[in-house]
Amino acid sequence: MFSRIAAVLSLLAVAAVVNGEGCFSGGQSGDCSSIIGSFCNNLGGNMVSGETRTQCFNVNGFKCDMRIINEGGSRVPDVNACFEAMDDEASGCSTGGIKTINDFQFTLDPNTGSC
Repeated sequence: MFSRIAAVLSLLAVAAVVNGEGCFSGGQSGDCSSIIGSFCNNLGGNMVSGETRTQCFNVNGFKCDMRIINEGGSRVPDVNACFEAMDDEASGCSTGGIKTINDFQFTLDPNTGSC
């Protein structure tokens, strides 16, 4: 029984690495939560499949790089998914991270320097 659980956990860990999901393992730490609304409320209109949109914000002596990638078909970005993903990354990942919801991949990444 234990070996089955260990095998499943190992597969999940590999899947997380392959998909690039989760918290970044290093880099600048910083709280980007104050600008999530500025990013998510201004995602713009329709995104074609594979389209990437990025924004950079200066926050308390560092910058927050934020990105959305449409991994699905042509459609309007999901604002609620943006808030959910970015809030999860800001509260659970001190150095930022990546989360995909409904085929939109969201990245929040605090970095040194300014935009």
